Amino acid sequence: MSTAEYSGGLSPRRQLPDNPSREYLRKEAKRLVRLAAAEGRPTTLARVQHEIAREYGVANWAELGRTIVGAQVASVLREAVACNDIPHVVRTLDARPELLRPSLWPAAIFQAKSLEMTELLLARGLDPNQCSAPRKSLHFAVDRKRPDITAALLRHGAKPDVTDGEGFTPLDLYAGLAGGYGPTDAADRENVALLLAAGAQPNLWTWIRLAETERALAILRGDPELIHAASPDLGFLPLHVAARMADVVLVQYLIDNGADVNAGENTALWFVCQSGADPKRRLRVMEMLLRAGAQVNRACEENSTALHYAAWRGPVAVAELLLSAGAQNGAMDDSGHRPVYYARHSPVLAPAEKAPMLALLEAPRILDPAFSAAVTALDAGDETELRRLLRAHPGLSTARAEEPGWYAGQYFRQPFLLEFVAENPVRKGSLPGNIVDLARAIVEAGAPREAMDKTLGLVASGRVARESGAQAALLQYLVSAGAEPSCAVRAAASHGEFAAVQVLLELGAVADIVTAAALGRVEDVERAMAKAGEAAPQELEEPLHAAIRAGQLAVVQCLMDGERWHGSAVPVSKEIMHAGTPLHHAASFGQLEIARWLVAQGAPLDARDRQYNGTPLGWAEHCKQDAVAQWLRTP
Repeated sequence: MSTAEYSGGLSPRRQLPDNPSREYLRKEAKRLVRLAAAEGRPTTLARVQHEIAREYGVANWAELGRTIVGAQVASVLREAVACNDIPHVVRTLDARPELLRPSLWPAAIFQAKSLEMTELLLARGLDPNQCSAPRKSLHFAVDRKRPDITAALLRHGAKPDVTDGEGFTPLDLYAGLAGGYGPTDAADRENVALLLAAGAQPNLWTWIRLAETERALAILRGDPELIHAASPDLGFLPLHVAARMADVVLVQYLIDNGADVNAGENTALWFVCQSGADPKRRLRVMEMLLRAGAQVNRACEENSTALHYAAWRGPVAVAELLLSAGAQNGAMDDSGHRPVYYARHSPVLAPAEKAPMLALLEAPRILDPAFSAAVTALDAGDETELRRLLRAHPGLSTARAEEPGWYAGQYFRQPFLLEFVAENPVRKGSLPGNIVDLARAIVEAGAPREAMDKTLGLVASGRVARESGAQAALLQYLVSAGAEPSCAVRAAASHGEFAAVQVLLELGAVADIVTAAALGRVEDVERAMAKAGEAAPQELEEPLHAAIRAGQLAVVQCLMDGERWHGSAVPVSKEIMHAGTPLHHAASFGQLEIARWLVAQGAPLDARDRQYNGTPLGWAEHCKQDAVAQWLRTP
């Protein structure tokens, strides 16, 4: 309650809280008296109380007391309205009719969702077109899917086209102009019918949402420019809403008449994968969009793709269609999640769809039965069966898995059979004890040099090979079979597989700048930088990340010396390796000494990374780096 209502014309400098305490203000006045005395400027309690009252916009302490009592009564009244306590509301309004204010509408409709309370307030004369919140009573009724309340408000004079603080009408909420573009139900349709009957003026987006295709087409034919027009606020194009509604006829008309299927931050393909409309219609719309050139891997809101929402919503056929069009099932959104994460945690995916959706997304899709059988034999450690398959299908050792979609991103796209030896990306979490013999069987069957080099990098940078005790033996065998050790040493250093780095160096690998950084070879880093000339900061990110991970403070200091590299060094506040500042990475790897140095150089403690929105302390806590976390709390 605003104190201006009781101020008698005074302008308040402070506002009372919703439920003010007279006792608190009394104690505050006494504290200020004691403080003034301690500072050598004695005053009286009456004078301090008078000053406090005027700060709240009232003339004196007694009037402030009455204001507080009124505010407390108003606060209790709002709570009673929100709890649908009819008797209490009636008693209070009978005693204090001046408390019948527009601030009661949010409590009655948005919170209580009560027709009885709404009718009580209307009967007492509360104007349905006034509200303390940006939205009006009619907006709340539409938002809460309460056509009975909508009807009551309209009977008492609510304007069907009343606008909220942003200029949106109740129909705009339904049409998706103000963010409400979820699936519609019977309550929505009844609300819309009531609004239309009361004279609300629909627009193009409303008719599309109402599935009034002919009306929408008539508008578009009369004004073709609307095909490319964006709705207010969120910028939805007609194609976006038509795709969300899975309106096959309208989508085809829009495409045929020049609608850009990839327009907008969020594309039509992204919207239809979100949709709760009929799956058969959704699939038809998706096929239309893909034929028209829809970008299947386009990053939309928060870097989510159509496949992220297909995995969350289902059915499996929607995800299948996207994968067959080349969707990347390894794509990560801003939260660091792949589509399979959303399938696993979806509250809306049908139970019967969950297992097949997970099977579809959490492993590489291999269409060739022989290739699939060979991977199964390899996973089982069945050398006899693997060799039989290699003899029966001579092209297996040189073939690549022609799987639609990218299971783990670019680094494992269309892999050779030999690459499955590395268990990187992790599929099962372990390797059979005879993994070297299995690799030998594939190599002897004719695996090409490219397959051996790629597999060497996967083994060198993967944790499963190390944890299974097979990393060194696999590296040694692959190099002896012809793989180039230098092609894998950088990947090993970047991923912290320092034992693999040492093995590769012993096998003849030449250390590049990333490897030198991880090993703490400052002079080698300096020579590489001098040879490279004036490097851009992004060229230093990978060696800097490797040095931080390995705890090589001297190298970190070298790489971040702006004077040495003519101002091209990485700033302490810059995100590196796609997410997080150098301090974030030092925190996540538990490198306390490096963290101390970075903070001394001005590294911001409150910086948040773009991918996880976490601080360095948050990274340390997530990675269970207790020593660094404790220091970051009180650096």
